[in-house]
Amino acid sequence: MPEVSRAIPVAASNYGKLHEAIAFLERAVELDPQFCSAYRALGAVSSNLRDHEAARKYHAKAFELKDRRLTQEENFLTTAVYHLSTTGNLEKAMAELVLYKQAYPRSTIAHNVLGGSFTRRWVERKRLCKSFSGPLS
Repeated sequence: MPEVSRAIPVAASNYGKLHEAIAFLERAVELDPQFCSAYRALGAVSSNLRDHEAARKYHAKAFELKDRRLTQEENFLTTAVYHLSTTGNLEKAMAELVLYKQAYPRSTIAHNVLGGSFTRRWVERKRLCKSFSGPLS
């Protein structure tokens, strides 16, 4: 079932049916409140809908449940996404993603999320530099 919860946000995004995916995943966690992968998927879909508050809530719940029924690969992803969306600790997220990539070098997910994290880091640093580039008073 973890493969299903991972595929749902992707399929929903491709077909513009994010709200239907939310309903499906909410039903999944209603049936199994310990379904960590479904909470992570809810976080991903919520993020795609720009509902960042819900995304943080779902990612926090997934992180809370992560040690119960996840594969090592899913655990890496859940931890990294938690730090990206909930704590905002980009360094911890990137460290987790580097471990994920080393453990699963063929994982496109590890590479994609790590690439996105490097982009986010670059944008944050560029924004910071821009804020200090004005005249000093």
